[in-house]
Amino acid sequence: MKILEEIKNPFKLSSLLLALLLATFPFLGNYYILDLLILSNIYAIFAASFDIISGYAGQISLGHAAYFGLGGYFYGFLIDWFNIPPALSFFLSGILVAIIGFLVGVPCLRLKGAYLALGTLAFSETVRTTILAFPSVTWGQEGLQVNRMLHGIIHNYYASLALLLSSLIIMHYVVKCKLKLYLVALRENEDLAEAVGINTAAYKLLAFTISSFFSAISGAFFASYIGVISPRALTISLSFRAIVMSTIGGIGTLYGPIFGAYLITFLSEAFRPIILRGSDIIYAVLLIIFILLIPKGIVNFIQERLRSFLKL
Repeated sequence: MKILEEIKNPFKLSSLLLALLLATFPFLGNYYILDLLILSNIYAIFAASFDIISGYAGQISLGHAAYFGLGGYFYGFLIDWFNIPPALSFFLSGILVAIIGFLVGVPCLRLKGAYLALGTLAFSETVRTTILAFPSVTWGQEGLQVNRMLHGIIHNYYASLALLLSSLIIMHYVVKCKLKLYLVALRENEDLAEAVGINTAAYKLLAFTISSFFSAISGAFFASYIGVISPRALTISLSFRAIVMSTIGGIGTLYGPIFGAYLITFLSEAFRPIILRGSDIIYAVLLIIFILLIPKGIVNFIQERLRSFLKL
């Protein structure tokens, strides 16, 4: 019966099997695939962090890329200005951006729906334009050169995989085991949640803080791997990518955005020779198709079908 219960929730077992499978990829010696997998791991953390705000807490954010970009910039500044070791700078950047996420969440408590979306978008654009306004500090459009935390694609691959798994475990424990009831209540009906005594303001702030932390460490790792962070990491295009990844994979699941991140990253690379500047068009078309055909996302669709099959 225990085995049957694990199968009924396939992503507990399949996550371990997938991790073991991914751990074998470096032995294939294909560095091109490894590079795509590293980027997929980074974007998976980013998309899963977005899912905390939108999928669980039900808050609409169009400026999630700001946390990703700030994580990369803080990582570079901490190393360059304060000579802090890269590994320590990596975690400190996440903490600093989490504080910013908390501060951004305070005024956002008064905003709902489209107003919240516009507010988060305005914050993201403010950060981006500020970075562009001080090229002597941030190197403007060229991007800030940063020291790499790890050298070699294999080391970066295993580090990105370990970071993804550890982030997923922590987010799963915090969001799905400790806060799920309160966040879902906030998502479904905020006024009713307040009426039954749930401190919606506190849980909304907590969701913003946790989400911004994991988004920042994904941005810091991205900067470390690429060796540069630029204002392109703060554009609405990246925020839109998080929305597409979460929706296609299955919003409100944590696992779905990870699947969506892998799918979108590889599809983007496949279509890159055809449409050099049309990635947003591809994302929009995919989003519309999945909303019409599989509105709950791939992971929820598979899970529902598997549970129906097991009941037969």
